[in-house]
Amino acid sequence: MTGTEPPRRTILAGLIVIVSVACGGSDGGPSGPPSGGGGFATGPWPASLVASDGKVFWSESGENAIDVVVAGAGTPSVLAPEVGAPAALTVEGGELFWLEERTGFSPSGCGGVGVIRVLRKVSLAAFALPTNLAIGDACYRTAINVVTDGANVFWVSTLASPYTSLLEKTPVSGGSTTTLTSTAAPIVALARDAAYLYWMESTFPDTTGAIRRVPLAGGAIETVASGIISRAGNFALNSTAVFYTHTLFPNGEEILSAPIAGGTPTPLQTVAQAPNRLVADESELYWIDGTAIFSMPVTGGPPVPLVNVTDSPIDLVLRGSDLLWTETTGPAHRETGVIRTIPKAGGSASVIHQGGDAPRWLAGDPAYVYWSEGGPVGLTEGFGQIARTPMGGGPVDTLVSGVQAASPPIAVSTDYVYVADGWRIKRVPRAGGLMQTVAASDDRVMALATDGSYVYWVANNLSTVYKAVAAGGPEIHLASSPNGLQDPIGIIRVQGGRVFWAPGISAILSVAVTGGALNTVTTNIASLSDFVVDDAYVYFSEDGTGDIKRVPARGGPAETLGNGLGSSYNILAQNTSEIYSIDQLYVHRWPKNGGQGAFVNPNPLAAEPGFPASIAVDASRVYWTHPPVQLIQYVPR
Repeated sequence: MTGTEPPRRTILAGLIVIVSVACGGSDGGPSGPPSGGGGFATGPWPASLVASDGKVFWSESGENAIDVVVAGAGTPSVLAPEVGAPAALTVEGGELFWLEERTGFSPSGCGGVGVIRVLRKVSLAAFALPTNLAIGDACYRTAINVVTDGANVFWVSTLASPYTSLLEKTPVSGGSTTTLTSTAAPIVALARDAAYLYWMESTFPDTTGAIRRVPLAGGAIETVASGIISRAGNFALNSTAVFYTHTLFPNGEEILSAPIAGGTPTPLQTVAQAPNRLVADESELYWIDGTAIFSMPVTGGPPVPLVNVTDSPIDLVLRGSDLLWTETTGPAHRETGVIRTIPKAGGSASVIHQGGDAPRWLAGDPAYVYWSEGGPVGLTEGFGQIARTPMGGGPVDTLVSGVQAASPPIAVSTDYVYVADGWRIKRVPRAGGLMQTVAASDDRVMALATDGSYVYWVANNLSTVYKAVAAGGPEIHLASSPNGLQDPIGIIRVQGGRVFWAPGISAILSVAVTGGALNTVTTNIASLSDFVVDDAYVYFSEDGTGDIKRVPARGGPAETLGNGLGSSYNILAQNTSEIYSIDQLYVHRWPKNGGQGAFVNPNPLAAEPGFPASIAVDASRVYWTHPPVQLIQYVPR
């Protein structure tokens, strides 16, 4: 079992190229395969094709990140969805709703990290893939809150030109999203009671901040409080009042209350730090800042510190007689965190969940506490999930997990599909189910392979090779590439108890799966395109010449088997007797022991020079991708 190549950007220039020759289709796209072949549509940019034990697996860019189909028949199904960085979440009617941040280009055209905001839901009754309810923009930072009244979900999206916050309403069962209001001031927080939806508008340090509300059933917008300068950017409410802070200059924060239907605000107390979060019940106001959690009567009085916080606080919620909060070690590599709880009347704090990928936003029902993981570090490194544990502590259940990277490299064993998702190695059962993290790397994973017992990968940091137990565990350093050969291009294979990798475009190295001395297979390659390995030889292709060559697996002189397309990628697959290659024009077959090559498919391909196609072979068929037209084709061998 070997890994497959990830999409590698070549030095070839150009946009999508549809090659058309005399035998091509009438529309200039790929023609149908020879007799006995077939094909099926995919999502955007299919890659990393693997044929294994009667099934074909691949990755793609978009909602259906990892996919599978029965070889030669059937309809593709999704093994793992795209999941970005889940943020705020809420539970209602047996369903979990959340906002998810993603990297890319938003519907309005904003580009960057976290600029796409997706409203999603999933049933809590049994495992299911997430359902997208709406997609919006996060062109600048505003409220991440998500609120539901059982019929609709309320959330915020933001546009950049001009800067506009949109207060959105989306039916919980899906359907058209309605904009309730749009403002030039950022909407920074949401809340609701039984009759109204409330929100805060704030452009710190302007004096234009306000808290407004609108009936959940629809109606006119009312202003509850105005003239607010809010560094904190959040508020709380109970049945009679809203609570918020007003920034004092040069320092300090004044806590105020205002009647729930609007009226003259009442100053309650002045504090040194802006609260990260405010929550309230009928008698007490609670808040968390960078030092502690405090309580104070809703009518004012001296703040009472309940417990000190150790790290950076993220969220605070009130559940029954308890306060729950999250802390993280901060936005850096290996970020972690904790969920704690304390009785709101005071007492000893206890840990509900320790560690993981920095628990962030919280929600709860009578039985469970739910949290999201991800955030800015997750968007960079490739992790993000939603989990829960019993309110009193206990086993952790992952509810939502998936893939962030677009068209990531994959490798397949008899039981699992392994995915290189940013800085993470993940796996999902071949039969479907939740994705889990196998290992966290210290840099971006460029390529991976598996022998079923371990997963092996090349990291971006100086083409270093690592491994981890396939069932999950810490990364284990296996080999460092020598000086001058530390520019990974993203190819790794495992065969015959050895790991083979390309530390640059001119060389292939190997090391035993248990570690030890490096072996140089070859350092005489003219711009490596791809390679595959069997027990005797390493077979490699070159971008520039198009040559297909072989070299003894432990090193020696290379010999040419055939010639593909020059100045093109030439991606390889193999069976016991033949090498298969795909370039920007055709699919070829080459005998491993030398001899005349042949076209597998003489019809032209849809090609993108900067996004190599992928090819796989099993006992019956040859499969290949047409990335720019979202298609996989196959023919009998």
